[in-house]
Amino acid sequence: IDPTLTVFYQAAIVGRSWFDFAPVETKKIFEQMVDDVLTGRLSSTAATTAANTALETLVKETYGE
Repeated sequence: IDPTLTVFYQAAIVGRSWFDFAPVETKKIFEQMVDDVLTGRLSSTAATTAANTALETLVKETYGE
């Protein structure tokens, strides 16, 4: 992993917040996660995993790897 991203990830965990570098895209990811659980399409664990994967992909697409 890129050293810059490592610092970013660690700071987000410690700060309990994070810089939303792509608010439109992240909003869609979180909305999809909630919708998947509320409609029963996915369990909360599966929806969280899918959202995590989508966020990781977004970070990689935005900042490269």
